[in-house]
Amino acid sequence: LGLTPINVGAVREVIELVREGARSGALASAHDVAEGGLAVALAECAVAGGIGAIVGWDGDEDPVQLFGEGAGRFVVSGRTEAIEALGPLATRIGTVGGAALSIGPVDWEVAQLRGASEALAAAFA
Repeated sequence: LGLTPINVGAVREVIELVREGARSGALASAHDVAEGGLAVALAECAVAGGIGAIVGWDGDEDPVQLFGEGAGRFVVSGRTEAIEALGPLATRIGTVGGAALSIGPVDWEVAQLRGASEALAAAFA
């Protein structure tokens, strides 16, 4: 086992694009995909924003894409034009809205995620 090589230049480019989008207000939200991977980042976004999302996932994809951690990955939301301005660095995975986070066939109510998050924080306080 070894570390996955990181293209520092590409990561820097992504960070700068996301930072500029956030500063300018073009992006409504941005969250790094770090601890726990994409699934955890989506849950954290839902809890922080109090709003759900529908994310396409049919289960045939590599689970590393859902739970893998890596540098230079972000979940962003915003108007279609703002996301398209990110060019080939962005992949549309779903839409924001509703009271539940749905990743493929699995749904969690945002209130349920918030309760779990608060219980976990209290357990480690």
